[in-house]
Amino acid sequence: MNRLVLATAFLTCAAFSQAPAPEAAPRFEVAEIKPTQYTGKDAGKGRISGSRIDVPSVTLKSMIVNAYNVHESMVVGGPSWLDSDRFDIVAKAAPDTPPSQLQKMLRPLIEERFHLVMHREERPITVLEMTVLKNHKLQPASGGRPGCEYRDGSSNGVHRVCHNMSMEELANSLPRWGGVQGVIDIPVVDATGLSGPFDFELEWNPPEPGPGGKGEGAAVSAPEPGSTIFDALLKVGLKLERRKRPMQVIVIDRADRPTQN
Repeated sequence: MNRLVLATAFLTCAAFSQAPAPEAAPRFEVAEIKPTQYTGKDAGKGRISGSRIDVPSVTLKSMIVNAYNVHESMVVGGPSWLDSDRFDIVAKAAPDTPPSQLQKMLRPLIEERFHLVMHREERPITVLEMTVLKNHKLQPASGGRPGCEYRDGSSNGVHRVCHNMSMEELANSLPRWGGVQGVIDIPVVDATGLSGPFDFELEWNPPEPGPGGKGEGAAVSAPEPGSTIFDALLKVGLKLERRKRPMQVIVIDRADRPTQN
């Protein structure tokens, strides 16, 4: 009996020793993060050139939002400087690294440099729930590269032509689209139940800044009837409604200002 137990234990240990080690998270070959006071018009706007990313004047909160692909309202806790202190990031990866991989490579970078410790937990938050109407006008995708592109629209309007796009991808994209900011400023959740990718077009007129100009605190004029992104979605059979629902959020337990590069 003892021999059988020992043999079983040996085989178990051998199986674990032969199991492949978990694949290490990909990392940048060279990366620099340094504090900055720059607040120009391109602050926080990342540029990707080949396998290099260059992001001027970005907050740690924005880095987390982009690295983990979440809405900023789903990042809570952390030090008071999380969304005020700004940093320049320049990082270079191996040649031919795809852009989607660069986003994932931000995770170990900021975790290491900022001593970032966090966990996920479920909390009730306000979201926009996207549902589909029975008579929707979404067309099954005809193929091609997934995504949306700009087209010429009506005066001051936004016209997006989307191909091969799932409803989950659309929900994730809506808060990030130019012209939607300030109108859709909370997470959008796909509740359509539609599984396949679709082709569709959206056109709307975003609100224009009022007499206060385009700067911070500028007044915003009310959009014309039928000109919001909500109406554009309704035209293709998609409806957005505010709901309170439990969602996984990222809770920041610790973050330190960055260590030396």
